[in-house]
Amino acid sequence: MKYSKLIISAAIIAATSTCQAQETTINVNVDGLENGTDAILFRMENKSGTRVKAAPIVDGKLKFTYRCDSITPNTSFNIVLLKGQSSSPQKVIYVKENTQSVVTGSGSNPKIWNVSSQHPFQEFENQMDNITKEEYIALNRINGCMDTVSSMEGRKKVFQLRDELYDKIDDKQLALLETMPVTDYYINKLA
Repeated sequence: MKYSKLIISAAIIAATSTCQAQETTINVNVDGLENGTDAILFRMENKSGTRVKAAPIVDGKLKFTYRCDSITPNTSFNIVLLKGQSSSPQKVIYVKENTQSVVTGSGSNPKIWNVSSQHPFQEFENQMDNITKEEYIALNRINGCMDTVSSMEGRKKVFQLRDELYDKIDDKQLALLETMPVTDYYINKLA
């Protein structure tokens, strides 16, 4: 009799613990954004993306929590800002099951936002973004003034400057990649 009560008690405790399991979430809290812009969150699996959430910018702020279901080792999320036909660079967010990933920052370029995550790939992703932060800030300024350049010669110079900045970004990221051990993650980043 005592034995069956012990088994029943253990089963109740196990069931209660399972019900209280921590969720896998992404919490976003960013300010300094332009109203009329939407944030789009994509779930990525093996380089294939599905739009899972759209959130408007309200009073210059983006704030939401997204609950992540069925996380696999290949799951990540990308967040991008859309205004009309223009889109920002994407910010990659890695999630680890039963943990919380937090996105904070200020400004209209997700590449300069901060992501805190317990997933082992997030640290490297943050390094990739941090070493190119200046270039992405410069790209943001260039993209912001693109509509004010009317001459063909001026537009060519702007596009040339953008190409040079993208080349610098590629060079810096490749140099960082060269310091990594060759793993599936490394090969995926090179692809």
